[in-house]
Amino acid sequence: MQQQQLELLIAEDDINNFLLFKKHLRHWGMSVPITHFISGREVLGILFAARDMKCLDKKRYVLLLDIDMPDMDGLDVLRRIKEDPALAVIPVVVHSADEDPATIKRCYEMGCDAYFAKPIKRQDIIELLDRYTCEPLISIPDIYEDTELAESVQPA
Repeated sequence: MQQQQLELLIAEDDINNFLLFKKHLRHWGMSVPITHFISGREVLGILFAARDMKCLDKKRYVLLLDIDMPDMDGLDVLRRIKEDPALAVIPVVVHSADEDPATIKRCYEMGCDAYFAKPIKRQDIIELLDRYTCEPLISIPDIYEDTELAESVQPA
């Protein structure tokens, strides 16, 4: 049986944050497929559709979930995912500017698999992908500074 490829689902309403994260991945040689969502409802709509069409077993997914999004916040998305037995197996990594220990604790209690503060750092990306892929990612050379990458991102 062939190993399933990892696909990274990123729920982030700020296009600059999304582009920076994507640029980090590409600069460090990661070729993980990425699907971008700009709202909580969009994430759930796609995941529920994939569940209903029995498509969830074709790939391995990891959801990088922003808490502060329009129309439905990330905590509601996390709750709905973890309440659904078919979706609950998808690892959910929360990333947020909120570093309040109570918020972080609540996310873990709700079932998130990891919590990273924004801006997401190189080591966070390595840890995230190392946890959910079979590729050894620790050896990625540190040839770019995060600030250099951040300055090179152009708004859409």
